[in-house]
Amino acid sequence: MIYPAVLVLVGSLHGPGLSPDSVGYVAAARSFAESGALLTISGEPMTIWPPGFPVILGSFLRWGLDLEATVVGLNVICVMLSVALSYLLAKETLASSPLGTLGALVVSASASTASLFRMLWTEPSFIVLTLLTLVILARGFRKGRIAWWEIVTIGIAVALATSIRFVGVTLIPVVALGAFLSRRSLGWVKAAVSGIAAGGIASIGFGLVAIRNLSFGASPLGDRSPSGLSLMIVLFQSVRTVGSYLAPSSWILVAAAIGAALACLMIYAVWRAFWQRDAALIVISVFTVSYWVMLWYSQFATRIDPISDRLTAPIFAPMVILVTYGVRELGCFTERNVERFLVDSRMRKVLTSFGATVLMAALVFSGAVGLTNAWRDARVGIGYNNIASRNSPLALALVDLPPQTGIAASDAAKAYWTSGRSPITQMPRDGYYWSPEETAKDLRSFGNRVARGEVKYVAVFNGYTLLTPQTSPEVGIDMRLIATFEDGSLYEVGARS
Repeated sequence: MIYPAVLVLVGSLHGPGLSPDSVGYVAAARSFAESGALLTISGEPMTIWPPGFPVILGSFLRWGLDLEATVVGLNVICVMLSVALSYLLAKETLASSPLGTLGALVVSASASTASLFRMLWTEPSFIVLTLLTLVILARGFRKGRIAWWEIVTIGIAVALATSIRFVGVTLIPVVALGAFLSRRSLGWVKAAVSGIAAGGIASIGFGLVAIRNLSFGASPLGDRSPSGLSLMIVLFQSVRTVGSYLAPSSWILVAAAIGAALACLMIYAVWRAFWQRDAALIVISVFTVSYWVMLWYSQFATRIDPISDRLTAPIFAPMVILVTYGVRELGCFTERNVERFLVDSRMRKVLTSFGATVLMAALVFSGAVGLTNAWRDARVGIGYNNIASRNSPLALALVDLPPQTGIAASDAAKAYWTSGRSPITQMPRDGYYWSPEETAKDLRSFGNRVARGEVKYVAVFNGYTLLTPQTSPEVGIDMRLIATFEDGSLYEVGARS
């Protein structure tokens, strides 16, 4: 618990890490603090994310708190709570304090834990709400019944979670099922009423978010564009991400092989949980499986970050529990079939010692990587909060442009965070998860904005090649160079005559 908290503090000396999503949350929070509206970097109503997290950040600003310092403090609290709740969840579901300690140790020693909780992201608070919900359900199963105040508590927790991340909807059927299963002893009718009540309360957050988005003419989950990812890419990223918890992600094939083995263990654990009718583990299994399904669906349905340890962080502790349970059940099965597998007691001890040694080595290695990453982040900062980005000459040049002038940038988040200018339009992008059709559509839309005079200047950072003075005439745009900086160039744009 203390170790990851220290790494979060040390690595956040330059402030919390900032990604494009982080800057989007900050932009919405600032607009909420100033006007009560949630606006994006480009000045449009924010619908792509739920409003919960920006509202929380905006409230901090309204209270006069320093946003970055407050986020770092919140992250420290959340990482400590997540480790403590991971211990309680493992202890309750596996009915073992030593295994609970092991689960908490794996979570706290993981390099990805400290790295994720150094970021200004929705995950830290979402993870705490998720684990709190699962712990209350698991404890209720062990006691034999979940009280009504616990049903209301988990309903509120899930409602808050869905107002922070859309994937929180996977928790709604979980709490409904959990409440139903925990109160079966009272009769089917009362159990059904409990499940419906828990699911209803849990749905409030998503319902309010959906209504808000619909009021802006967007879809319930916000307007999104199709992804260009293939099935093979998504599956490979999935197993590599799971394997990267034990092996460096740069060891691509090794991480993928380990991930595939762990996936098999989790599938076996899910089957055993249903076979033994263990309600607590069934709920953990349902949540983990439904979360993966939602994650895979989002990869195909919309442009989203490729699967990484950030996206799997909310199910990290449940996956650790399933893997641990799978290993335990596999060991028991082997012990019951000693003669069949030709494994005597001495050999079992050797295998157990070998497995424990490998696990300990992986934890020590991961902890060392986490320490190295924290020291690096302490020296240079993280993402858009690193020293080089905050001192970007091109982004700072935007400060001197005439006010109320339309500005676009190849990296709108960087331009916004460094210059403080808003609104700033994101120039069209391409990449392996942007389909060519969607990129072409974005180029036409951007050309129309330039033609209407909504964009007058564009900041093109080094490395951006989609829209250049050579290619811009193809979409009806003229680009005139104004100034060149070490990290990019500033252009004046207009409709091609």
